Amino acid sequence: LYPTKEQEIDIDADYKTGFCDNLGNTLIQTMSDLIVDKANSVRPLYGKKWLQIGDSNTQYMGDDLGNAVIQQRGLGSFTNLGTAGATWEINSSGDAYSAVKKVDSLIANADATTHLCTDYDIVTIMMGTNCNSEGSITDTSSQTDTMCGAVRYCLEKLSYYYRTSAIGVILPPQRAENNSNQKQKNDKIKAICNEFSIPTLDLYNEGRIVPNSMIPDGTPYLLGDGLHLGANGKMHYYRIVGAWLETI
Repeated sequence: LYPTKEQEIDIDADYKTGFCDNLGNTLIQTMSDLIVDKANSVRPLYGKKWLQIGDSNTQYMGDDLGNAVIQQRGLGSFTNLGTAGATWEINSSGDAYSAVKKVDSLIANADATTHLCTDYDIVTIMMGTNCNSEGSITDTSSQTDTMCGAVRYCLEKLSYYYRTSAIGVILPPQRAENNSNQKQKNDKIKAICNEFSIPTLDLYNEGRIVPNSMIPDGTPYLLGDGLHLGANGKMHYYRIVGAWLETI
């Protein structure tokens, strides 16, 4: 009915072996978790919530862009507020898809006491391809019917209500036509951003997203239809934007 001395030794050895194995595995897992947590803590985008306002390039590429940054750089989440044909400015009918109206919808959720929005860690805008009226960089934020006035309005509001968040503006890349006009608009947007110390990613002059670039088999390398990015252009764009986001 009772174990022999030899059996007691075997039972004790088995217990110690199992206990040590479990303890060792627990310690290894704990140390592994600590190392991963420490590594992630120094990744600038890890767990961050990012929202982008934009036009068709954001509407049709935004989700894939967000997923790429999530996978490659540990981003927490991405919210796509892109609408094809959208402009910075509002028109006579009060365009609900304009950057002005989308910013208004965001700041409506600000804390009633602090007037602070904390729902997103990063807010970016990629617009400027579509425009009804450029206006001048001296336009005030009350002139939301011009692109320049609307840019100033959006940056004033975001700088105040999202003052603890990172804010940035992505300038549209080159296209198959009307490039001189696009550069002119980009220069105006960038000048206003500089006044607010809002960082810009200048895709017109940087990144080599240019028309008529082909790979050897004749497939468009970056621009798919002369305006929107093709498959190669999207991957290139995801890499550029992901790296830039870590700096703002």
